[in-house]
Amino acid sequence: MIITTDVSHDYAEMSVTDKVAFGYHVVGEMTINITTYPTPDDPLTNVTTASSNLKNGNDAYLGNPALHDALLDLERVWVKVVNKQAKYVSRIADHVAATIDLSGFHHTKTTSDPTALPSVAVLKDHYPVAKGKYYAHAAPQVHNNFVFIICPLDAVVTQNGGQISVDKPFSFISDTHPVGDFINLPSGDQHLVIGVFNRTGMCILTAPIVISVP
Repeated sequence: MIITTDVSHDYAEMSVTDKVAFGYHVVGEMTINITTYPTPDDPLTNVTTASSNLKNGNDAYLGNPALHDALLDLERVWVKVVNKQAKYVSRIADHVAATIDLSGFHHTKTTSDPTALPSVAVLKDHYPVAKGKYYAHAAPQVHNNFVFIICPLDAVVTQNGGQISVDKPFSFISDTHPVGDFINLPSGDQHLVIGVFNRTGMCILTAPIVISVP
């Protein structure tokens, strides 16, 4: 059995109001504990801005429900910005719960069986960001790693256990976090495939999802 503590991604499931409060809380705690978290990979001001924009967007939506899609866009941006801080905190804290707590993030502490293969990935969100850029976010799985693959529609993707083969040029991202933030992609319709793996092996890949890259 393995017990590993890491940064929780529970914030992604929070309500909009709770996301706003959580964003401000993380900024406050990381500012107070600057000696522990002196140089975030992404400025904390971006979390403040994303939280303020989300609050304003929610206020506008409550007054005009037609702004629902705009609110969803702001929520996606907020999650993406906070994910960057979570990744930084995870690296600095190195699985120490007390250090994670200093950041304002919640921590996990789950017993896992290393003999169990991961569950098949569940895609929570995905969307184009800008020309050649695409963002995908899978549901978190404690202790597991993720691989995101983007390839041409006519590419053949085959899997043999932990080995993945693609017969056309492709892009991939492998990370401990459930986020694929792609850049420099060719424009046009393509396939997105996600896999999840741990020390035991890799689960079966997701069915290809058609995406449109600007």
